Amino acid sequence: MDILLSHNQVRAAAAIVLVLALLRISGCARRTRRIQRAPKRELRLNCDNAEVHPYSPFAITPYVLLLSGISTPAIALTNLADALVQKGSRVMFFDYFGRGFSDAPTGINHDTGFYITQILLVLASSEVGWTGKRVFHVVGYSFGGALAMALARYCPDLVRSIIFVAPCGLLRRHHVDWKARLLYSDSWLPMWLRWALLRRRLHIPPSLTTQADPTYAHSPKAKSDATGGPGYNYAFISERTPGITVADILTWQAAHHPGFIDAFISCMINAPIFGQMDLWRSVGKTMSDRRRLNPTDIVGGRVLFILGDSDTGIIKDELIQDARLVLGADGMGLVVMDTAHEIVMKKGLQIAEVAGEFWAGKLERGYQVQNTGLNSNSGK
Repeated sequence: MDILLSHNQVRAAAAIVLVLALLRISGCARRTRRIQRAPKRELRLNCDNAEVHPYSPFAITPYVLLLSGISTPAIALTNLADALVQKGSRVMFFDYFGRGFSDAPTGINHDTGFYITQILLVLASSEVGWTGKRVFHVVGYSFGGALAMALARYCPDLVRSIIFVAPCGLLRRHHVDWKARLLYSDSWLPMWLRWALLRRRLHIPPSLTTQADPTYAHSPKAKSDATGGPGYNYAFISERTPGITVADILTWQAAHHPGFIDAFISCMINAPIFGQMDLWRSVGKTMSDRRRLNPTDIVGGRVLFILGDSDTGIIKDELIQDARLVLGADGMGLVVMDTAHEIVMKKGLQIAEVAGEFWAGKLERGYQVQNTGLNSNSGK
């Protein structure tokens, strides 16, 4: 895949950072006892708007950028964000263009350059400095993991460290069935037909009883392109919205967000989701150089993988094998939790605890915990 970011474009993005300081950022302040949260704001651009969520504006360190999955908006990260803020982090996350409450620009491929540009715009919208020499940590969940690695490849001086939570990027294409290959390719299918087919493939039947209904959750009808299995489909997306599942959010987006379907199709075709061995190898070399220059730099010289043991979307053994090929055994750490692709919604507190240890340099290379057995995130 050709990457559209050149050195000139990176310089241009840096110039945008200065220009955006003059943009008018609006929003309404909301606070709770448990969390210091800055006003949610709408980043107003000359083309479209993006929903940005800055958390804990008074925290000093560390700065943490959270990147969400391909189909769910930023609300899926709130359990993790709350847990990180409670531990003293300043957190920012946002809805990708075409998801949640962010608009969807038309006539633009949703590729690597597109999403890195949005990330840089979001960072520049903050009233505090998120740009500079290795300022912030990145936690990328699912599709966000692929974007985290792309950001580290093309803007390496911005990123302090990377934590992958069930990441895409090294997915093997043989897991994509022929119908998806036809739908997500530059084929002869007209867009109206793709829309109809994708709406059908994204449809998740509402749970007849509860999220934990094993009979219904494992039925063939519960399959969907945008999900990581039945447990993911019916997982509660956030403790801030009791009773709302991932399936509810996907159904709402498909029915009411006019840009969601186009954004999803373009992302599946153009974004760095599958087989990005060369891109990951390049970042692996950068981290290897950091370790050579500073052998004690456990954080900046290595990445951390947090995976679900029963994840049917991100195959644990395949990912570990491919990651070691491109990063080296010394370039990665590993934690495996007893959950599936809904890991970020169910294990937010545990992920925050592991992240804190990693950023403090307490996790040695090759660190691995199999089946942690920790309880689901309480967010408290």
